[in-house]
Amino acid sequence: MDILAQAGLVNYFGKHGLGGGGAGRVDLKPVLMRKGLTKLALYGLGYIRDNRLHQMFSVKGCVRWHRPAETSDCASSSWFNVMLIHQNRAAHSKNAISDRYLPEWLDYVVWGHEHECLIEPTEVPGGFHISQPGSSVVTSLIEGE
Repeated sequence: MDILAQAGLVNYFGKHGLGGGGAGRVDLKPVLMRKGLTKLALYGLGYIRDNRLHQMFSVKGCVRWHRPAETSDCASSSWFNVMLIHQNRAAHSKNAISDRYLPEWLDYVVWGHEHECLIEPTEVPGGFHISQPGSSVVTSLIEGE
């Protein structure tokens, strides 16, 4: 993917270098899209080792979210905020990433990496909706697949 992105053949977003010291730091900046009156802020987070990302979410300031800038004709709250995340979500892993780590101003989350298909959006206590597409093929003989 890195080579294809370098060649300009794909728009590979969501991959983040881990800056900062200690736990590390990641800056989540959206890809902004506008068409007519519709405004979409698309955030992406590719896979980071669970224990590392869990630690980063646990330390204030290690995961920084950048909202669209306010302008005279566009409030940052007028954007529809979508998060694409590729991490373990299931509770079987002690360092799985919980939806409680995600900010409440997100509108919709597409959660990749998990094999179980939970495609119907479900609302979480934070107020946003999560869809988990799951694997396109069975990869193991467990009930969730």
